[in-house]
Amino acid sequence: MTKMVEQNSAVGAHTVEFNVRNLKMIFFDIDETLMNHKLALTNAAKKFYKQFAELSSLYNEASFPDIWNEITENVMQLFFQKKISYQEQRRLRLRKIFQKEIVDKEADEMFNYYLKFYKKNWTLFDDVIPCLDYFSDKKLGIISNGDKNQQRKKLRDLDIFDRFKIVTISTDINVHKPHKELFYHACKLANEKVENCFYIGDNFEIDIIGANNAGMKGIWLNRINCKTVDKDIIQINSLNELKNKINLK
Repeated sequence: MTKMVEQNSAVGAHTVEFNVRNLKMIFFDIDETLMNHKLALTNAAKKFYKQFAELSSLYNEASFPDIWNEITENVMQLFFQKKISYQEQRRLRLRKIFQKEIVDKEADEMFNYYLKFYKKNWTLFDDVIPCLDYFSDKKLGIISNGDKNQQRKKLRDLDIFDRFKIVTISTDINVHKPHKELFYHACKLANEKVENCFYIGDNFEIDIIGANNAGMKGIWLNRINCKTVDKDIIQINSLNELKNKINLK
């Protein structure tokens, strides 16, 4: 999820010089870059709210999706920091939402209701297919945080998995963005030098700072037009603009 950005280069971004003619591969993030993750979360949260009457005594229906999304983002950080497992983060989200202890088995069963709704709402942004079509003759890849099975399932269910030569998920090696090692690992699998790769992502700190610090050229997909004062960062508001930033034809 993209956060408001007011940082300058003090956040640690390296200015990376590139010769476009040397660029060999384009890597993409998944959530909020290719897949409309926030929409899926919000729609699933609405369905989940109606599934459990108890929630109406704790939350207003209109505000529940935002509360669910905030708790999700906060708890996922614990997972990315390796403080809890992926299954544990699911259980913790429910305990925080229901504001009580829930035994593991019951929490798992409850979360499956949410997961069913979440998967039904997986959709691509409208600009994804035109972008992938335009660069179809280029070497494309994925670098994503998250559960390796679920993230790959997203790509398959959305019918874009085969468009990518390399799919690298953080739980493949238990290292998460923005750590350099995940970017290095993807380039090693692709047999490409890190300095010859672009990375497209929606999260300024995790995706763009991470990619640039690893030696890639990060392009910030700023879909919601957050403000940045870092003039060294290349940004686009839609994937339709990508071909104008990296003309590899």
